[in-house]
Amino acid sequence: MKKMILISFFVLMVSVVAIAQTEATVEVDIAAIELILITGVGGFAVGALTEMLKRALKAQGFFAYVISFAVSAAATAYYMVTIGWDMLLFIIYTFLVFAAANGFYKIVKKPNQ
Repeated sequence: MKKMILISFFVLMVSVVAIAQTEATVEVDIAAIELILITGVGGFAVGALTEMLKRALKAQGFFAYVISFAVSAAATAYYMVTIGWDMLLFIIYTFLVFAAANGFYKIVKKPNQ
């Protein structure tokens, strides 16, 4: 899990550096990320398709994250083709869809009560 967080952080940092090097402004639309998560590939939501593939391949651990990343990238690519391809947005949206599909927002530890 720590390796995956580190890799995700590295991908995000590369994206931020790439954005900083471009002269054009990049606007990330949260509604687009939600649309990618819901519509996914071929009408299957990203989470559902990921779970089907993980169970079919009996994937666990790091391999399960690889499958999830591949599904997130495929769903994002499908969306980007329909609206017009932008490589920088593809990288950002793929990372955000992957993070949302895997529940990385749940990583924050709750204090002991």
